[in-house]
Amino acid sequence: MRPKLEASKDLKKIVSRLTLTTEKNFITKLDAWYEIYKDFLNEKVFHQLLVNFIILIQELEQHIEV
Repeated sequence: MRPKLEASKDLKKIVSRLTLTTEKNFITKLDAWYEIYKDFLNEKVFHQLLVNFIILIQELEQHIEV
């Protein structure tokens, strides 16, 4: 797996060291990663919710037209 997004690349680095670090250090790194990318993650989640909502509306419109 070769991540393309910077957030994914950074997360892969953190996870790849999972067996070489302490739980506390892992959580610290993961928290720091989240703080850096939380706006990006929220944007991606919001975008996906919006897409799902649009699809749902289109499906409902198709049933109403029948």
